[in-house]
Amino acid sequence: LDLTRGVDVDPARRALARSLVYFAHEIGASTVAEGVETESELDALGEAGVSHCQGYLLGRPSPASAFTSSLTTSQR
Repeated sequence: LDLTRGVDVDPARRALARSLVYFAHEIGASTVAEGVETESELDALGEAGVSHCQGYLLGRPSPASAFTSSLTTSQR
């Protein structure tokens, strides 16, 4: 199911996102929306209460070594 794409323009997808957020909250879990590519998708997911997002809008994929290297560099 590709829930993220079009969540900003499709009321059914927004309703499903809100339902999943409610369910996650009830069981003590958090939500992660994958594949966020536009500002309007990010806004719609935020309004639905999604706690975490990832996708090209927020950062391109990179090797884990690049991430860990940036952590050690920022801690100096």
